[in-house]
Amino acid sequence: MRRKMMIVVLVAMIAIMMIASTVSAAVTFDASGSGFVGKGDVQTMYGWNNKQMNDRAGSISFKAEQKVTENYVWECVSVTKQGEKITERSNRVTTFQRPITTTVTRDNKTGNVTGFSLKGSPGTSTTSVNGAEGCTNNSDYVLDSYTSDPDAPTTTEEWLYVNNGSGWKLIGYQTR
Repeated sequence: MRRKMMIVVLVAMIAIMMIASTVSAAVTFDASGSGFVGKGDVQTMYGWNNKQMNDRAGSISFKAEQKVTENYVWECVSVTKQGEKITERSNRVTTFQRPITTTVTRDNKTGNVTGFSLKGSPGTSTTSVNGAEGCTNNSDYVLDSYTSDPDAPTTTEEWLYVNNGSGWKLIGYQTR
């Protein structure tokens, strides 16, 4: 019985992953938010038919967010205790908000919407630090060196959102 349950769960997980991967099949974007979104992804999200898609395409807007997490190891050496070292770890998270200029792409013969070309811009960013940067937790220590944390490499997450005037909805996600 337990084995059958595990098989059912595994099959369900595979089905969910297949559905999720097809929902945004024509969504591509880079770190700046530039890219392309196929009409089917927007059309499916809002439940529109072709006429509704063609009529409403000009009201669609996009925005991109990016989060970069950099992890550091700080080696600190004691100024009073010869040779004594401590290690501090921290991460710096920078979040970028990127407005996007959207161009509706249409089939030249029919005039039907085929998708949306996206052109990202630098936008704004905020940075937060988790943990001590340097040897700030103990005045007896000074910075000896710092490096990227080999156990926690830098990660980048990117989200793409679409809005038809009723609020932002996630349409694309990727990690690097």
